Amino acid sequence: MQSARTVGVHISQQMVRCVVIALLVLSTWSFPVFAAITSSDRISSLIANLASDGLRLDTLQSEFDGLAYDTTTIDGPATLDELALKLSQKFQTIKGAVLKLKSVVESELASASGRGGSLTECCRKTGVTYDSRFGSEIDVNSQCERLSGSADSSYYNVGPRLLDIFKRNLAENPTLKWQVFGSEHGLITLYPSFKTSDCSSYDPRFRPFYAAAAVPEPRDIVIVIDHSGSMSDHVGSSSRMELAKQAAKTVLDTLNPKDNVGVVGFSSSASGRRGCYSHSLAEATEANIAELKSYVDDLSAAGNAACVTHFQLLVVAV
Repeated sequence: MQSARTVGVHISQQMVRCVVIALLVLSTWSFPVFAAITSSDRISSLIANLASDGLRLDTLQSEFDGLAYDTTTIDGPATLDELALKLSQKFQTIKGAVLKLKSVVESELASASGRGGSLTECCRKTGVTYDSRFGSEIDVNSQCERLSGSADSSYYNVGPRLLDIFKRNLAENPTLKWQVFGSEHGLITLYPSFKTSDCSSYDPRFRPFYAAAAVPEPRDIVIVIDHSGSMSDHVGSSSRMELAKQAAKTVLDTLNPKDNVGVVGFSSSASGRRGCYSHSLAEATEANIAELKSYVDDLSAAGNAACVTHFQLLVVAV
């Protein structure tokens, strides 16, 4: 049984307004000015002005109204089956590329030859040219590495041996983008190679993609930070407070949206970020992580550390 559908082009004011409303709602995460707008009339006026002056809705609609289109009859179920097949093939291709990388990594790590090797740090890369597929200057004939400050080059394993697989994957599927291998020893191999602006430490083990692969199950995490007066004492060139903040933000950077997280500060008493963050753990979305980092940044070393009970901390956290 076939289902008929008219194929045409039309943009309604209601559709655009819905899109605009969604954009404004999303913008509140980045632009505090929208968060301060409480008047519905003011919001309506902003939306109307954006639709007319920003999107030029009337001009856009008239352009689409002047376009020619045909009415055709399509087989709905068959179209869905075709789409499902194409999506399946695309994902299978990507899965196949990953499995090839997995195979060579496991093979090389299981042998003595999987140790040592030369490094080409991305910051020292030369000979890159612009490639529109990647939107940046790259070299498809090489890979490069970035290292953490604690990386031991003697454990550098399969990076150079991945290059053939990297290149083969890209040749077989030109729509592939960046291919990456993150080592448990604090080194990341990237293909194609590109030049970074500096040679600063980069540790893949503290990045969401690595943490999510290492611990695929969702996590519930509560970070507890002592910000009593004693945290102003220095350890080397940094205060204990600065080190605690750095550690907390490093943990936050490893989380992904499947995780739930809360941050509790305690000195004379325990406290958390105000608002919804004080009632429950928050999903580790980009916006929530930014809010929790802001809370961490605002903590200062003051007061006397109270003997806060585990129950009090638990209540504040969740």
